[in-house]
Amino acid sequence: MTAARRRPAMTGYEYQPLTADQLRGLPLSLHRLYRRCRAGPPWLETDEEHAAYPARLADHLDQPGTHGIVATDAVELVGVVYGWPVSATQPGSPFEKVVYAAVPPGLRHILAAPAVRVVELMVDPAHQGRGIGRSLLIQLTAGCPAAWLCTHPDSPARHLYESAGWRRLARLTSSAGTPLLVYGCLPPPGRDR
Repeated sequence: MTAARRRPAMTGYEYQPLTADQLRGLPLSLHRLYRRCRAGPPWLETDEEHAAYPARLADHLDQPGTHGIVATDAVELVGVVYGWPVSATQPGSPFEKVVYAAVPPGLRHILAAPAVRVVELMVDPAHQGRGIGRSLLIQLTAGCPAAWLCTHPDSPARHLYESAGWRRLARLTSSAGTPLLVYGCLPPPGRDR
């Protein structure tokens, strides 16, 4: 992490934008954070699911345009958000096709290029409630014409999305049987995000 690219610290945390290659350099820190965030409700992921995260992370980081923001305190990584620009051939993956089908036709433009798909937003449970998630989300989507993401209906993060002006677009069930909510965000007319 280079000091030249760091953003000013907010509430005692430092935020730094990273490319996919830079995120690849943090596999142990990202996996440790993932375990802490997904061990409790509503996710309650198993050891097997936690063990699958590094391969999923590698797939995410291979997506064209993947980039992210990390939040650190004086000791360690405490938060991360990453995603990528939506492909012009959206929907592409089987998951994206399920999301696209679940969203009403009049709102599907939020899922389309040049929107950003927010793939992962994680804040260490010991650091939640301090504005880290909001800051990460704002920084990742700044200047984007639209953005979308999925989360569990019982995730505390959904309150963050709603209070930040994100709109619930649809409810669906993943192929693994997990209920998910689709949220989308458009900047107010005449204003960049």
